[in-house]
Amino acid sequence: MEDDEGLNAGLGSNLTFKGTVECDSAIMNGSGDFGAVGALSGVRNPISVARRILKRSTEPSAIGRVYPIDMSRMLVSAGAHAFAEKEGHAVAPPDEMICERAQKEWEYWRARMAEADSNVQVTQSDGLADTVGAVVLCWDGEGDQRRVDVAAGVSSGGILLKPSGRIGEAAIFGAGCWASRRVAVSVSGELYTTRSFDSAIRAGRPAEALGVWSFPIGTGEQIVRAALARTLGEAVERCYGAGADGLDTHEEIERAMTDFREACIARGDSEANAGAIVLVLEDEDEDKEQESGRRS
Repeated sequence: MEDDEGLNAGLGSNLTFKGTVECDSAIMNGSGDFGAVGALSGVRNPISVARRILKRSTEPSAIGRVYPIDMSRMLVSAGAHAFAEKEGHAVAPPDEMICERAQKEWEYWRARMAEADSNVQVTQSDGLADTVGAVVLCWDGEGDQRRVDVAAGVSSGGILLKPSGRIGEAAIFGAGCWASRRVAVSVSGELYTTRSFDSAIRAGRPAEALGVWSFPIGTGEQIVRAALARTLGEAVERCYGAGADGLDTHEEIERAMTDFREACIARGDSEANAGAIVLVLEDEDEDKEQESGRRS
């Protein structure tokens, strides 16, 4: 997705007010490991740098200390770029990150703002997309030895004409993505599946990764304020915890999204838009019981 100039991530990123590309990205796995970059320039695939941060943050050093990255597992701006270069990620001159579509949109909106004495506001309803995201189910092994995990990720160039240095929900812990042992969440919008979950699962492919990607419709600051990905993940977890009898997963997700929207409206926000991909890993015993019930 980051290589697609039609999407607002990586090579297709929106431009800042100054006409530059600054990307945010994050990834989280079911073990709670997290990595993120913010306001990163000159790297075509920021999600790969976020993934490397996640991996390095779990590796002890030679003297037993955790690799020296802050507990938020996030690096930003020049620090993120230096880390990417040191770790061998391909870097590019800033101008090479600007695609033709993004340049034209930037020129159009800068001109509109100048004509209106800077009173024109750019919103999501103007068709300027934000985050792309993904959730993944993967497994390895067979039978009792099978290991299953989930993960979630997001990547974004941010909203068009943002101030340089602005970091959106895609890089913030708990805002743009969330994963636990049971659930993976990526906050975004309209959904497109990469492949059929049912056909791949029936084939029983070991170490298979099943993905979903999306275009966004959310506004970053609202999503950050609500820690929306984590909120949705915890709403799902409640349906499987103690005292969960009578709780329905879909209803809890809908309730969380309604609460989010109502909180935005109460603050006077005019653009209270967000969508999410939610992947839930159900217990095998529950699956067998459901299958037995269908057969009977």
